[in-house]
Amino acid sequence: MTNLLTIEQNFLSLPTSKMGFNLAEVNRVKKQISNAQKSKFGHTMHLASCIKTAVDYFESPQCQALMQTEGISWNKEDFGSKVFGFQKSYFYKLIKASNLSEQIVTAYNSKCDEIADAERSIAGLLEFSRNINVEVSADATEEEIAEATAEAIENTEIGERTPTIFTMSFKNPNGKNVAVRIDANGVMSTQNDLQDINNAIAFLQAQLTA
Repeated sequence: MTNLLTIEQNFLSLPTSKMGFNLAEVNRVKKQISNAQKSKFGHTMHLASCIKTAVDYFESPQCQALMQTEGISWNKEDFGSKVFGFQKSYFYKLIKASNLSEQIVTAYNSKCDEIADAERSIAGLLEFSRNINVEVSADATEEEIAEATAEAIENTEIGERTPTIFTMSFKNPNGKNVAVRIDANGVMSTQNDLQDINNAIAFLQAQLTA
């Protein structure tokens, strides 16, 4: 509860209000949801770490030589798709997240802890990292750079989630889920390829003209 007037706080502190609004149970469930999101984010970061290990081996001379011997010709996008089933966008987000310093990840988690309705996500973490602006002189020492970095991270806030203006979900005949989200800035979020999305749109158009 935030931005409450004193009389509002007093009203909500009354036993009758607490019972009538079921505040204890609502707050308990909200805490469970927050903990679940935190746990899911932790698992996703572990996944990112595993993917980094896999990519490092994929790019190694030993792996490249073995692939050549076996007649395999994959670029990094092929590797993510064929081995793990990841769409290009999500695969590269995992790689970027895995390369962030522990200092940034810890700060992001701490700032999420401070906001009741914060949504932890790889996209949110990457946005947070992009907003960190470290300013140092050209002759700055390592210690000065470290101090400036720590200060920049501390002063960077988590951006508010941009409102969604369009969503679409569809399960195609093969049972594959297609989901698309577009926010108010025109940024589209999806783990599906263009063909999947076009098939979903074609299905929708057929239903509208039937």
